[in-house]
Amino acid sequence: LGLQAYSGVNPLGTETTDATGPTADTTATQVVTTGLSRTDVSDANLSVRARVSRDSSTTPSNPDFTAYLDYVTVTVEWTAPSSEHWVSYGNFGFNIPADATVTSVTTEAKWKVSASTALAELAFQAFVGAGATALGAEQVDGTAPTSDVIRTQTLSGLSLKAEDFLNGTFLVRVRATRTSGTQGGGNPDFTAYLDFVRVTVTYQHSVLTSVEECNHSNNWTATKLVPDPDACRDMSTPQYVPFTVTRVFQAACPTGTAPLWRNFAYTTSTPPNTRVEFRFRSFAASSDGTCIALDSVTTDPPVALAVASLTQDPETCSMAGNGNPCPKDLSALGTPQDTYACLQMDAHGVPVADATPELIDWNVTYDCVDAQ
Repeated sequence: LGLQAYSGVNPLGTETTDATGPTADTTATQVVTTGLSRTDVSDANLSVRARVSRDSSTTPSNPDFTAYLDYVTVTVEWTAPSSEHWVSYGNFGFNIPADATVTSVTTEAKWKVSASTALAELAFQAFVGAGATALGAEQVDGTAPTSDVIRTQTLSGLSLKAEDFLNGTFLVRVRATRTSGTQGGGNPDFTAYLDFVRVTVTYQHSVLTSVEECNHSNNWTATKLVPDPDACRDMSTPQYVPFTVTRVFQAACPTGTAPLWRNFAYTTSTPPNTRVEFRFRSFAASSDGTCIALDSVTTDPPVALAVASLTQDPETCSMAGNGNPCPKDLSALGTPQDTYACLQMDAHGVPVADATPELIDWNVTYDCVDAQ
C-alpha cells in the first residue's frame, strides 16, 4: 500500500508505504510537517493518492488477492498569526495648578470581546511627552471577557509636573491583540469593544496663606484709635464665597455621524442651605475643529439642568439611575443644540455664612448617530 498527499500535481512530503500485506485492518499514516501553506490544503488543491501494488516476485508465491481500503482521512493542524490594533487617547482636559506635583495616575478601561477565546488581549499604558515616555509597565488583561469589565492600573509614587498632563502631551495607548496559536478550542475572529478610558490624577499643591500685619510698627497689634485707621480683617470666622467650575466637553465622532448628548451625572456635598447649580450650553466647534470655552454663566438663562442640594436635586446623581430623577437628560438642550460637537458645563456653587458646597465629580455621555 502506498499513501501520498498532493497539492495539485505536487507531492507533499514522501510517500508512505506498507509492505507487510496485513490480513487484518491496519492503519498507514503519512505526516507532513514542513513546506505547507494554507493554499496547499484548500479544497481546490489537496488530494490523496492511495495505490495498491503486487510485485512481480514469485518467491515463495504470488497469489491473487483483493485489497480492501476502508477509509482515507486527513487531519490538518494549523497556527493562526498574531493580529494587533492600537489607538491613542489624549486631550483629557486636566486643570492642574502649574506648580503642582502629580503623585499618582489611575487609568481605567472598560471592554469586552464578541467571542469566547483564550487568545484575546487588551492592554493599555499611560505616556507623557506626546508618547515618548511610558509611565510604568503596560497593563495587560488576557481574560477576554464577553461582558463589560473594568480593568484598572494605579501608578503611585510619581513626581511629575503639571505640564506633563497638558493636552497633546499626556496620552493613553490602548491595544487589542489576537495572539498566535490554536490552544483553548481554536483561534476565532472577534471584535473588541472599548467602552471608555478614564484617567484620575492625584497631585499635591502647597498654598501659603498669610495675613498682612495690621500695624507694621506694632508687631501684630492694632491701634486703639477710634475709628481705627488701620483696621484688621477678622480672620476668626471663615468667609465662604461662591465658586464656578467650567468644563468644556468635545465629542469625537466618525465621518458621516454627529454627536447626540445623552446623560449627565454628578457627585456633590451640599450642607444645609447650600447648592450647586449646573448649566449647560452646546455650540459648534471653531474653524480649526477645537472647542473654545464660552464666558461662564451663573444665572438664568440658561435654566439650570440640575440644582444639587438637600431640598432640590440629590447630592449624588448616578448614571445608573432610571432617569427619575437621575441621570439628567441632556436632550433637554433641544435640537440642534444637543448635536453640536462642543458642550460647556458651568457649575456654580452657592455657600452660606458658615458652610460651602463641594463639587466632587461629574460625568457626561454622548452617542455618535447618523448625521441628518
